[in-house]
Amino acid sequence: MDFVSGLPRTVKGHDSIWVIVDRMTKSSHYLPMRKTYTVDKLAEIYIQEIVKLHGVPLSIVSDRDSRFSSTFWKKLQEGLGTRLKFSIAMHPQTYGQTKRTNQTLEDMLRACVLDFHRSWSRYLPLIEFSYNNSYQAVKRCTYCTIKVVDIGQPSPASHPQLLKGGELTPGTSSEEYVLRRKNFLELLPEKGLAIIAAAPVKMMTGVVPYTFRQDADYLYITGCQQAGGLAVLGHECGFCMFMPEANSHDVIWEGKTAGVDEALEIFKAERAYPKRKLREILPDMMKSSSTLFHNVRTSIPAYMDLEPFQKAAYHGKVKDVSDITHELRLIKSPAELKLMRESAAIGCQALLQTMLHSKTYPYEAILSAKVEYECKIRGAQRMAFNPVVGGGSNGSVVHYSRNDQKIKDGDLVLMDIGCELHGYVSDLTRTWPPCGSFSSPQEDLYELILQTNKESLKLCKPGASIQQIHNYSVAMLRKGLNEIGILKSEASHSYHQLNPTSIGHYLGMDVHDCSTVSYNRPLKPGVVITIEPGIYIPSSFDGPERYQGIGIRIEDEVLITDSGYEVLTASVPKEVKQIESLLNNFSYGMEVGMDRRNNTRVASK
Repeated sequence: MDFVSGLPRTVKGHDSIWVIVDRMTKSSHYLPMRKTYTVDKLAEIYIQEIVKLHGVPLSIVSDRDSRFSSTFWKKLQEGLGTRLKFSIAMHPQTYGQTKRTNQTLEDMLRACVLDFHRSWSRYLPLIEFSYNNSYQAVKRCTYCTIKVVDIGQPSPASHPQLLKGGELTPGTSSEEYVLRRKNFLELLPEKGLAIIAAAPVKMMTGVVPYTFRQDADYLYITGCQQAGGLAVLGHECGFCMFMPEANSHDVIWEGKTAGVDEALEIFKAERAYPKRKLREILPDMMKSSSTLFHNVRTSIPAYMDLEPFQKAAYHGKVKDVSDITHELRLIKSPAELKLMRESAAIGCQALLQTMLHSKTYPYEAILSAKVEYECKIRGAQRMAFNPVVGGGSNGSVVHYSRNDQKIKDGDLVLMDIGCELHGYVSDLTRTWPPCGSFSSPQEDLYELILQTNKESLKLCKPGASIQQIHNYSVAMLRKGLNEIGILKSEASHSYHQLNPTSIGHYLGMDVHDCSTVSYNRPLKPGVVITIEPGIYIPSSFDGPERYQGIGIRIEDEVLITDSGYEVLTASVPKEVKQIESLLNNFSYGMEVGMDRRNNTRVASK
């Protein structure tokens, strides 16, 4: 055992490495520590890191460091049954471990510390693994004492299947989060202060919470996927976090969560405090600010009840932070676009599998369950929203969500679905007849919606706006509905009853993303929108009976590029002949499905 000291002090105050070498395997174990640790503290670390992991050593050889030669240390080792052997200047030469090897080991550690600067303690387990694995590979014997630290959310160490080195959340690096905060501060007024609270945990019943989803603005700025935190950004304070403190009861029931140390080391906060100190520290930050920005959707009394906030609100100096964050979130970075492409691909594959399933299982509930299953087994964390599975006249309800009806033979089913992948969502809709063929009235309406979809896509380019595309689509639909006899004239007021929706919306971390950005804003490369023309004819509509109770929507996800657009959901068929061929030639388990339904009928008699 020995110490490598005189190292740069980390945020936790570590300035030395306790090096422990197994004399039999030659494997090393590195423990970050402070030079000022007492012998009692060293003994505590020794018990936790050596005795608990590897049992009691039979003998320890070290130089005559006063911490190892103290009476307390000797008594402790005697009590454990360990024999101490002290050398004068170096570790033992047993089994070929020479003084040169020891010096190389120390040089390697110091070189790594220079690379990682004040964050070296965070990477110490990785350094240990690399050294031990490379050393033992020659002997075909691997040995590692890495203890993966749980920070309350996936990390490269705990979830290497999800995150690469340097990523704070899957697909997004720590550097990108730092750049987002830099860009945020450039838009924040000189004496402005932004307060962004994490999403709260919402309860379904007294003790049962809903599945937690982080607020998009908080996640975008911090990378923290956990509840209870509060981020503060300002030109003077920089990036500050107030973190919840988990007690032993919380850890037992809900697991480890990130605290002050993680805020500094993992989330790269410049300052971090326990949340209980918010009322002591935040008021002074507020008092020196001319304008306060906060996340209205996640605002909490903990800061809103403070006198400086109340005073600022009274004088009209409190604004919604989304005025800034939505500007930043509108144009996606390459990393964000990669995640959005992957999310769209998962949604497309899931919906295609569900379409193939629908002929055998024409039930809204089954199709809803099927698409969710297909999304999640492909890596999605959750659905972006409750799937819309509207069979027959249910498809004429724009956001129908009951999903509890059997789809009648010959009816259409409208499915609007989306999934979320590492904070980024997809959104697409297809409408089809599970029976395998469109009726004549259904095809008439479907072709009108399909042509509107195609023509609207052609307008997607830099400089255009969602509102312009919407206006074009309305004119096209009015004309088409008038020609087939549903509207008495193109100017009929009944149109808004049949289509009360916009042609599309922005898409990103939220389904209706960047809601503060106007639909009149000219589109730019990197913006993602939806194009979703539809027609929703209630059964009670005063028009041709053959069209009553039909709902059709065709929705695609579109990325604006330098030269025009890219459809991210193009892999799901939308041509009539493609859909009919797909359903009639490639549907799954038709015979098995029929047998299963027949068995169900027999069992119910």
